[in-house]
Amino acid sequence: MKEETSSSSRESGRTSPETPKYSGIVFTDSQKTNIARAISLFSFIAIVAMLYLVCSLAVKFFSAHSTVLMPPAIAIVLAMFLQPLYNWIYEHTFRKHWIALTVIAAIVLVPAAAFLYMFGSLVLSQIDNFISSLPAIASGVNDWISKNMPDVMVFLKKYKIPEMVSHLNPENLINASAIAAKIGTTAASVGSFLVSTVSNALGWFALPIYTALLLVSKPFSGSDVKKFLVFASPHTRDNAAFLIDQFLNIVVAFFRGQVLVALIQGILFGLGFQLIGLSYGMLIGLTLGILNIVPYLGNMVGLSVTIPIALFGHNGGVELLALTLLVFCAVQTVDAYFITPKIMQNKTGLNPFAVIFSLFFWSSVIGGAIGMLLAIPLSAFITVFLQWLRREYFRQYMDGENCETGENT
Repeated sequence: MKEETSSSSRESGRTSPETPKYSGIVFTDSQKTNIARAISLFSFIAIVAMLYLVCSLAVKFFSAHSTVLMPPAIAIVLAMFLQPLYNWIYEHTFRKHWIALTVIAAIVLVPAAAFLYMFGSLVLSQIDNFISSLPAIASGVNDWISKNMPDVMVFLKKYKIPEMVSHLNPENLINASAIAAKIGTTAASVGSFLVSTVSNALGWFALPIYTALLLVSKPFSGSDVKKFLVFASPHTRDNAAFLIDQFLNIVVAFFRGQVLVALIQGILFGLGFQLIGLSYGMLIGLTLGILNIVPYLGNMVGLSVTIPIALFGHNGGVELLALTLLVFCAVQTVDAYFITPKIMQNKTGLNPFAVIFSLFFWSSVIGGAIGMLLAIPLSAFITVFLQWLRREYFRQYMDGENCETGENT
């Protein structure tokens, strides 16, 4: 029986050819490297696309609910600015939060009240005079352009710019019919408008409460995110915590320094413009400084406002324009060589070109003042993220290239 089986197996072996074994595709080392790089690039693009989608949805959500989210956002910035001072007071006042909060309130409110007492009436009167003088300034600019640059006036009239400027008349600033048409005339529409207005006002009244709660609570850090990343490896959780800490450090350093720089610039501009006799000098200077919380925004807006006022405003002329430009250049020089280097110390790591490009880019991506406000922290964080990505995932390739270069040399 065994002999028959063995003979049949030999016969079957003769008749059926042996099935070749599949050995698989064999890649060279360079092909494996290229495939790994392609997969890494595809993964990077997918991550960037996912982040862009999440950020776009977050921006849309913030825009839709900006009236509710704006007070907490400003409270976060204020808490970042006041946190070191609050911690120092807390450590030296028997470690009592209510004492530290009271001292912080006094430190913030007393100088603000003193400033309003000294310059409040001046600023309010300048606001009133500025609004009343807008038609005269616009008329002076229109006459000067018509007399000296008729081609420019033809271009402006083509796009109806003078008609738009004419609406700066104080009588047109509050148009009751337009407001009524926007709100509606039914009881439900008027009621909903009143409710939304009251809720928005209450949100701003809650700003000090938000700030106090943020000062008392533990500062948020990257380690707080680790507990939510249980699905990730320990190395990935550490990387996520590192990037979050880097972003928070950049945001805190930028806003803390930039707010202080903007306040100093506003006071210097206001005093300088007021001393040379520029109309509405204190108002323009303070506004210019506040706008400089977004780098260079106050400078650009300030020049576009001060030049027409210095030429066509009350007591305007070439001499006042020269003095205005002199004050502007003097404050900018002091800021560039003393104020910003001492306070900011290049904490964002961005050069002036990158700062200006970031302002326009993020204002286009996010939109409006929020994009300009977050432009520098976002760009600085992307710089840190790319450096970390290069060190974490592409260092071996760069080291290999360096080694090859060294051997060839």
